[in-house]
Amino acid sequence: MDFENDDFEKEIEKESEVLDLDDIFKEAIENYSNAKESWKEIFDESIEDREFGLFGDQWDPKLEILRRRENRTVAVFNKCAPNIRFVVNNALRDCPAIKVSPKDSSKNDEAEAIADIVRMIENESNSKDVYSHTFQDAVAGGYSVFEICVDDSYDDDEKIKIKRILEPTTILPDPYSIEPDLSDMEFLIREKSITKKEFQRKYPNSPFESIKDENKNMWTKDSATLLEYWMKKNGKVEWYILNGNEILDSSEIYGGYKGKYIPFVFIIGEDISINGERHFKSIIRDIKDYQKTLNYMESEAIDYVSKNSNAPYLVSDKSIEKYMDVWNVSNTKNLPYLPYEEGKSVPQRMDPPKTPIGYVESISRLDLDIRSTIGIRDPLQDIPATQSGKAIKLQLAQQNLGTYVWVDHLNRAIKHCGKILVDLIPHYFNYPHSQQLLGIDGQINSKNIMIPDENGKMLDLSGKYSVTISTGASYEDQRSETRDKLIEMAKINPQLATVGSDILARTLDLKESDELADRLFAMLPPQIQSLKSEIDPDVAVS
Repeated sequence: MDFENDDFEKEIEKESEVLDLDDIFKEAIENYSNAKESWKEIFDESIEDREFGLFGDQWDPKLEILRRRENRTVAVFNKCAPNIRFVVNNALRDCPAIKVSPKDSSKNDEAEAIADIVRMIENESNSKDVYSHTFQDAVAGGYSVFEICVDDSYDDDEKIKIKRILEPTTILPDPYSIEPDLSDMEFLIREKSITKKEFQRKYPNSPFESIKDENKNMWTKDSATLLEYWMKKNGKVEWYILNGNEILDSSEIYGGYKGKYIPFVFIIGEDISINGERHFKSIIRDIKDYQKTLNYMESEAIDYVSKNSNAPYLVSDKSIEKYMDVWNVSNTKNLPYLPYEEGKSVPQRMDPPKTPIGYVESISRLDLDIRSTIGIRDPLQDIPATQSGKAIKLQLAQQNLGTYVWVDHLNRAIKHCGKILVDLIPHYFNYPHSQQLLGIDGQINSKNIMIPDENGKMLDLSGKYSVTISTGASYEDQRSETRDKLIEMAKINPQLATVGSDILARTLDLKESDELADRLFAMLPPQIQSLKSEIDPDVAVS
């Protein structure tokens, strides 16, 4: 969060009784130093794995230099990236939806409204993209994070947003948190690089160069590292902005942060602790040696084929002695003919040497080893064609079990994201106004919040709510699911296409779908129309 601090020094005097900035600054710097050291190895491994799996940086630097000096092939056949994409796409295809339930049964309407606001926030934030990029970094690197950002300068529907964090290793959570989603962290620090010009614009009352000696690494001639320090204190969450010398800004000045959760959501890989040291393994950690060997074998095969691609000739030195210049370029130029001396032995074309079978077998085996180590099976290669459809489904289900740990951590993260949103929504949306909501059917509607109806009832979003997630086959919205199910049922029972044609028409993504549905309803037999009139008295039956 970035805020101007023109009135910071004046306001801080009012808070001096409850806010000891010196103690908080010392605590922040100490926690920053400890967290930096604690997360260093995990962050280094994460960066290395992402560069290896996503960017394709897979050759040992010394070996690569040596091979290039010798004009030998240095090829990369990246099998990691498609396997990473498979796990990510497979999980997001069944991306869980956030569900809200009231702890007080009288708050069902409020819970539904909050769930609709959550969907609206997800839609406005393009949350699928955020989840996708974050999950990709977690699968490829073992560690990733996104944030829930609150900005009062936006309109109501955009005050709360889900945002991606481009470089997850700039976020340092409490190293003593133990939950898989790190939701039990007591503090979090975010590193933010800022230019000198930007610093002077945002914080004109703070000298740019006055950094304490012990924190000189946070400052250069043209830029500085600011720390966004989040901490839980007395059951509340507060944030502070500081450089290496002082606290520059604080949420206390703006009335305090309203949520009870630190608004950062983590997705990790395999969580392993050995001798007190914690490691987050990426999905490619165990296949890196396979991948390096595969690149080497493929490169060797390329070199072999390129050097032996042209079949040699068996010739007598006497038969081509006068035409050596032509024969010396016969393998590099497309010559229409090759001369030889008449009366001498005729040159004979030899069969080209075959590619060593060891190369082919090793490459094929390495590809299979990579997929089997990750836990991904290719039904077109690994499952015999004679297998029944039921057997194939069973084997593919076993494949999903091999990668479920990452899917489970994604589900945990989205559930925690839902908790943060549900905690924040009453603080920012519970005032008299008309609120746009995104229903489960994908339709946008409006409801009055904190405005009594004719009976004196109103939606009051305050209260306690529980958050769960729904998993399973996902559809973009309930309308898509309804349409697909109706079409399937109509194939089994053709009469359904007649008696339920209006319902099916309303699920179509057409501009005129409602008008078409009304016309189809008008064509239905009176006895079917009467069923709707009993439910909805406003529907007249002729």
